[in-house]
Amino acid sequence: MFIDKFYRVYNPYTKQVEGRSHEPVNLSINNGSWDAKNLKINNVGEGEKLNDVSTLSQTLTRKNNVFMQGNDKFEFIELENNKWNARKRKICNVDKAKSLDEVPVLEQVLIKKGDDFIQGNDKYNLLELKNNQWDCKKKKLSNLEPATEFNQAVTLKQVPRIDHVGHNYSFRGGRLIDVNPGKEDSDVVVFEQSITLEPPNLNFAPRNFNAKNKKIINLLPGENINDAVTVNQIFKYDEKNKQFLYKNKIFKLMDANDYQNILIADPSSFSGFRKLSGEEFIHKNHVFKNESDGALVNSKLEYFTCVGSNERVYDK
Repeated sequence: MFIDKFYRVYNPYTKQVEGRSHEPVNLSINNGSWDAKNLKINNVGEGEKLNDVSTLSQTLTRKNNVFMQGNDKFEFIELENNKWNARKRKICNVDKAKSLDEVPVLEQVLIKKGDDFIQGNDKYNLLELKNNQWDCKKKKLSNLEPATEFNQAVTLKQVPRIDHVGHNYSFRGGRLIDVNPGKEDSDVVVFEQSITLEPPNLNFAPRNFNAKNKKIINLLPGENINDAVTVNQIFKYDEKNKQFLYKNKIFKLMDANDYQNILIADPSSFSGFRKLSGEEFIHKNHVFKNESDGALVNSKLEYFTCVGSNERVYDK
């Protein structure tokens, strides 16, 4: 009985349900802008003019790290921490840079590929730093300016080198400075240790060798006229006794008026002596041997003959 009464009163199939009353929602202008009241605007056609409203399929949106327009996804180079992040992808179809502030293309930059340096279709060999040293790859380094500082590379003209003929060091007219004086037989000597030739003078006078007040020892006796002589080959003057010494012989000084009696040894002379004037000396009472035939002659080169005969006298 109760159930029957419930259905007669609350029968959902027969009871009229009143709809909920609500106010209509319309777009209104608020502060000069259309206020959609946080509701979607749907059933909008795609915009065609610049001042038309675009739909979601026409608008580029970002969702996380993906940019989308409709069902299409896009990737862009984005500025992150003041740097453009290319996400490890190539940038292609870029025009060649013309200004200093433009990005160059691969054709305009130098890259290394293997042991070669390449720019476009051109290959270059470059001086490369390896193990903190410049590797010349067994090639010459040319067109180098001469060094002026201690930490600069030098040219061939600035260093001594061994020639291929005598295996000697050649300085090519340059000076070798800051050298310690030689001490051993194989050491080089400095300027003060050597006999040097005086520099040229304006009068073009003959230059002399300067021994710098030092002795010259271990010199071979001179043989030619222009050879230097040793002490044993010259007359040494004895200041105390006013005389000259030559080996074990003593030579007294003569008066200046007796210069005509001074003789000079001359092996080319007939007698072996000449006067200071250059005249050949021949003693009047001296007998000579003629070298051509061995006959004896006097100072006038006259032959000696036997008494009563024209036969010449020969040295036996």
